[in-house]
Amino acid sequence: MDASPSAAVVRLAGDLGVRTCEATHAALLNAIAAHDAVVVDCADAEEIDASFVQLLLAARKTAAGRGCRFSLSATAGDPLLGVLVRGGFLDPRDPDPCWSEGSGAGR
Repeated sequence: MDASPSAAVVRLAGDLGVRTCEATHAALLNAIAAHDAVVVDCADAEEIDASFVQLLLAARKTAAGRGCRFSLSATAGDPLLGVLVRGGFLDPRDPDPCWSEGSGAGR
C-alpha cells in the first residue's frame, strides 16, 4: 500500500477471492481508517471472484460512512469486468461510475 496523510493506494495482485479475502479486507479497512481517500489498484489481478467484488462494495460503503473517497485506479477491465457482468453487479448497457470511471469515481 502506498500512502500519504490524505490518500492511500491499495495495490492488490494475484488471486483476489475467497482465499485472500481476510488479508484484502484488513488492507482496505486499515487504509479507510487512516486516509481521506483510498484508491484500489487491482490491475495485476490474475483471478477475481464474486467475493472480491462484494468486499469492494462493502469497503465502498464503509468509506462513504467515514467520509472517505473510495475508487478504483482505472476503469474495470478483465478479469474484474467479467466477474462484474457475470455476477450481475454491472449492466454493460448502464455502467455504474464506480466501475467505469476509474480514479475519482465512487464514494
